[in-house]
Amino acid sequence: SRSIGSFRSANDDDDNCSISVKSHKSDANSRISSSSLTRKRHGFHDFMSLLRKNRNYRIYLASHLCQHAGDWFVHVASLIAIEQLSPDSGTAISILIATRMIPMILFTSLGGALADIFDKRKLMIALDAWNSFVALFYLLALRYKSVSFLYVVSFIRNSFVAIYEPITRSIVPLFMENDDDLKSAVTMNGMAWALTLTFGGTLAGWTAARLGAASCFLVDSGSYIVSAMAMCMVKGNYCVREQDRATYSGEKSSDSGFKRGGRCETLFRNRRLCMIFTPVLSFGKLSMELFGYLVSCKFTMLVFMKATGNITRGSADVINVHYAHIDGDVAATSSRVGIIYSSVGTGCLLGPFVANYFTNIDRVASLQGACIIAMGINAFGWIGISSASSFPSLCLFNSVRSFGGSIIWINSTLLLQKLVPNKILGRVLSFDFAVTMFCDTMVSFATGIRIDSGISTRTVALGSAG
Repeated sequence: SRSIGSFRSANDDDDNCSISVKSHKSDANSRISSSSLTRKRHGFHDFMSLLRKNRNYRIYLASHLCQHAGDWFVHVASLIAIEQLSPDSGTAISILIATRMIPMILFTSLGGALADIFDKRKLMIALDAWNSFVALFYLLALRYKSVSFLYVVSFIRNSFVAIYEPITRSIVPLFMENDDDLKSAVTMNGMAWALTLTFGGTLAGWTAARLGAASCFLVDSGSYIVSAMAMCMVKGNYCVREQDRATYSGEKSSDSGFKRGGRCETLFRNRRLCMIFTPVLSFGKLSMELFGYLVSCKFTMLVFMKATGNITRGSADVINVHYAHIDGDVAATSSRVGIIYSSVGTGCLLGPFVANYFTNIDRVASLQGACIIAMGINAFGWIGISSASSFPSLCLFNSVRSFGGSIIWINSTLLLQKLVPNKILGRVLSFDFAVTMFCDTMVSFATGIRIDSGISTRTVALGSAG
């Protein structure tokens, strides 16, 4: 059975209306939407209609845009900083990428568990506020020209991003009233991410070239503040767990162990130890529930679709920075890096939009088919990158590669949001994301080592197509 929280949006004309949470039981594999009787194509009109009627999602999307815009400023500025501090070092770039990916492997499961326990909106606000502070430490790394400190700051920042990721993805179904709205929302999220990459990549490259990389890190800090302020405007309680925070404060829940005779008190006989070990025990229990669910459900392999379909994504940063590098011209290198990422964003923006016209959320096979076709498009893009004879053709084939990759990313996420019960969705999405980041990290390291060992960038790019 499945518990579905339906969070109805507040009407624009009524600021005082409240959000009610309704629950009912249904089979996760036979969830019926209001449009299941007729196959509906999702286009621009559907996106605008959802934004008009769903106030909370509209505000969430604005927060989503701000947060990802800052992410791309940091992404581009970090690559440019590493290229300046350790020129022509594929290994140095790979280590930087690893400081982004390894936290995703280590901490997304924690974010998934938190998403299934606490109010997702409040968690997002807290993490936004913290990341706005952490981003300022990049300025110290640049001031002292310390590559090691840059790695440390990148690891810390991305640890909180890793916790944030499953929370922000698992809150989306709670804004929606039916599956059609969910599909439109997931597609718009992907397009918003691509939009920030398209314009943010160029703008970040231009800003780094004209004002320096430090200005990009200041933009990132400000974007998190704006994101937190936006989420403060979202109404409602977005906690899917039946018990409230009292589970960990010891006020009500019998599972908390704080009640006299509870398991934690019996084991440790100390209230302070209870406060430490109860969350640990709960996290362990939640993890066991996750793996038990993955073993028993019939669509476990779909959790690995994103990782396997986009397995060469980890090599893209290393290869693109090498293609963009111009000896002795930092400004031109920065601009070229920004342009490459904008071309990637263009492909990511178009991919989900086009795929929407050929998929139907009520037909899971159509989503799977779109992912399979997109894998072929992805491989074709890599073949083009390996044979690109000019910078414009390099950007074109990066768009083709990302066109396919974005279809895989969006539709594989949509499959899980469609099939997995809300009560465990945060943990499943976090596991899916962690596996993807693990594959990206391994591929990134292998790419950097191969380039530094003397293998040409074109050969490495051609290998990525396979």
